[in-house]
Amino acid sequence: MNIILTPLKLAIGASLLASSLLAQNFKVLTPPDPNSIPLMVLEAKQKEFLGTDTLQIAKAPSGDISAMKAIMNDKKVDVALFNFIAGGKFYSQGIDHLRLAGVHVWGGVGILSKKDIVANDWAALKGTRGLSLPAIKTPPHMFGMAAMKKYGLNPKKDIKVAGMGPAVAFNTMSRKNRAPSFVLAPEPLLSIVLFKQQKENWEQKYHLFADSAKAITGNSGTTPLGAFWIVNDKKNMDNLIYGFEKAITFINNPKNKKEVAKIVAKGFKKHFGQKVPPKVFENVLDRGVLKLNFKDAKFVKGIVTKFWKSKGIKVDDKIFYNRQTGYKIPTLAIFTAQMMPKLVGGTLSNIDSLKFSKETISIAWKIKKINQDLIIPKAIEVGKLERELFDLSIQKGTKSKVGKLIKEISKLKEEISFIQLDCIEMVKEQYPKNDLKKLINFFKHNKDFMYQHHKVSF
Repeated sequence: MNIILTPLKLAIGASLLASSLLAQNFKVLTPPDPNSIPLMVLEAKQKEFLGTDTLQIAKAPSGDISAMKAIMNDKKVDVALFNFIAGGKFYSQGIDHLRLAGVHVWGGVGILSKKDIVANDWAALKGTRGLSLPAIKTPPHMFGMAAMKKYGLNPKKDIKVAGMGPAVAFNTMSRKNRAPSFVLAPEPLLSIVLFKQQKENWEQKYHLFADSAKAITGNSGTTPLGAFWIVNDKKNMDNLIYGFEKAITFINNPKNKKEVAKIVAKGFKKHFGQKVPPKVFENVLDRGVLKLNFKDAKFVKGIVTKFWKSKGIKVDDKIFYNRQTGYKIPTLAIFTAQMMPKLVGGTLSNIDSLKFSKETISIAWKIKKINQDLIIPKAIEVGKLERELFDLSIQKGTKSKVGKLIKEISKLKEEISFIQLDCIEMVKEQYPKNDLKKLINFFKHNKDFMYQHHKVSF
């Protein structure tokens, strides 16, 4: 008897085999700040975004640099999410197995001031005192001081700043006779303060004085802050990074705001022991200070190297992690026409080898964003339906239900394929001619390789 294996059976068999042999668990360290927000979403949706891989979240030692260095040095975690300046400093001090995979937080630190101090009136801060949460020499403090210096204040002479933990700070801020004139803080602490002062009717009220990162550059979302550091280089990190990117895309979709807020509130209670209402995290997403956008190490090399140099931090090129380049086989077969080339993916995976222009890279990122925002929700739905299809297929009396699912999946895959087709047309219309020619030749060269991985064998 000959057994015919359908594409679905082949895919399920390959998936089960891969999951039994290749599944990894990642231990990820994070502080209770903007770094942790995409991680909480990734944890909640790890089956969708990571497949068979799993993750475990560990709390970073707050304000304890020695403890943090010990964790990095002893490789007690696989990945750590924390500011890129500190990571560069650790690397320069001998923890040279650290690798920067990318920067994902580009805004998330700000300055609150008493309500009677007008927003962005920097001169009004001269001669005042303030607090830095959670401590001095953390990103809120460093970038707050840099913003004040840019607008004419001397941080050493014109103002006084003390570091303080959130619990004590809230008590101090609430009383008029003790309240500092300004507070340097990260999200979600900014939003927690503004929420608590209304709920608890503080004597002293604060408002958002400035977005520190935006004040420094003049542009929102262009100042590197939180980074994705690989600590254990013995594991393959690519799937975790791709999953992390998917979590950020999910967060940035306004339709998901309430769901994200609930996930993060639950995560903060579970991992940090902080009971924060979901409404606070909705405010974080609405306020606009937080800017999440994962940018790969190769695309941030110039800007982070410049920052490190300005701080006297010496690094070499080994600090930058490179994901696998070249043609990639999709982990989830979501296209009905698999032989359609992934032109944007091919561009961004081969920037160094094919030497694309800055204009082409910029266009590729824009098209990718448009494409992902449309495809990812549908791809997630396909994943859910495929799992449901598997469960139903091995039960009795489910043929009609399975049939309906097949039609739903086919319709979604068809829609996704046409989105991909539009993406290909955008590349052909918008890319500079020389780079488009290079890219097409690259895919022609890889055609047989692509076909070998996509054709169905019986």
